[in-house]
Amino acid sequence: MLSGWEPHIPLIDFMCGSGTIPIEAALIAAKIPPGTFRKSFAFEKWLDFDEELFKLIREKQLERIVESEVKIYANELNRYVFLKAIENVESAGVEDMVKLSCGDFRDFEHEEKRAFIVINPPYGEKLEVDDLEKLYAALGERLKHHYAGCKAWIFTGSPEGAKAIGLRPNRKMKLFNGPLECRLLGYDLFEGKKSERYLKNQPIEESQKKERVRILKMLLKKNKFFSLFIFC
Repeated sequence: MLSGWEPHIPLIDFMCGSGTIPIEAALIAAKIPPGTFRKSFAFEKWLDFDEELFKLIREKQLERIVESEVKIYANELNRYVFLKAIENVESAGVEDMVKLSCGDFRDFEHEEKRAFIVINPPYGEKLEVDDLEKLYAALGERLKHHYAGCKAWIFTGSPEGAKAIGLRPNRKMKLFNGPLECRLLGYDLFEGKKSERYLKNQPIEESQKKERVRILKMLLKKNKFFSLFIFC
């Protein structure tokens, strides 16, 4: 929800793990209430549990469910975890909305020109720091060269990994995964250098205007000839 993603925009998670992000996105797109497919809840054993009221509330919520044409692509490298993702997607009843694949994210292909990439990479608990930085560097390269025109959001608890991505985020949010302090980093992806993009005067969004002004000021300060060129 913090990313600003909306169901009419294709969503990609090429490090989906057991499928949490794709499943949540599909539930949001179809307006399926959390826990809809659960057979029972612990509160049903409470002494003052009102079965009729619960049934009424449940029926009202189910009436809100809609057919969705959302496109969600999910990929996972580990075969065992991939099979678990399939199981979770089916259990959530969103298998028609989530397209799953198994493989390395470097080999993942998609047909969408505009999409939201939302991923939660490893934080480093199971990988050495060097390996983690290499993974994040490869992630940054992949995003830069294969997802131009898309927006990417990376949720990570690894400051070292975030630096190794090699891309400048245009948004940063501090969040917590349990006791672990994390960052949600937002990126606008495009081809070429950022300075070249702004000089071409391409249409930009509201969130990018401050960054454009900062870069233009930097260029003006460093290059007087550029300053004359701009204002002549």
